[in-house]
Amino acid sequence: EALLQAMGGAIVEPVDIAQASPMVLPGPWFTSGWLIAGLLALLVLTVVPIALYAWLTGDSKEIALTPRTTAVSPPVAPPVKREPAVPVPVPEVPPAADVVGIPATLPPPVAVEPALTRARSELHFEFAEPAWVEIKDGAGQVLQRQKNNKGSNLTVFGKPPFSLVVGNAAQVRMTHNGRPLDLTPYTDGNVARFSLEE
Repeated sequence: EALLQAMGGAIVEPVDIAQASPMVLPGPWFTSGWLIAGLLALLVLTVVPIALYAWLTGDSKEIALTPRTTAVSPPVAPPVKREPAVPVPVPEVPPAADVVGIPATLPPPVAVEPALTRARSELHFEFAEPAWVEIKDGAGQVLQRQKNNKGSNLTVFGKPPFSLVVGNAAQVRMTHNGRPLDLTPYTDGNVARFSLEE
């Protein structure tokens, strides 16, 4: 107040401030008690008659839709008249020894060598040192593709023409149907590549 008087201003009387009561906002419309009660009453009045009607008419529909089953006896086939069987004479067969051109005893079967039944050509290899061998037949099917150890042998049967690749060919001895085959003319860099037509 001393500072205001020195400034020449007027003294302002204090103003009484009254605290206002808080404003109460109305709640949402869907939370009204009357509205909820009205909806429940409408629901009861609608659902109860429908359920009662469905319950009363359900038994009559089931009774009406139930099919009636009647027992039907299968037709009886007329009896079949069977004629007495007539005996058929059976001709007598003479013994095997009496038939002309057919011996009484058959000759023993001829033994077939397994090598002839398996294939038409035979390839045999002897390895003095480890060597690689790949063999394909005339259809392009791989008959053998493997590395062979020192001192081992390999025999392959198949249909010519053959396509062969032999690694370390200088240390491999080969025979074709029992005949020796020299791999030197087919060797390039110690690998022999050649074909056998027979």
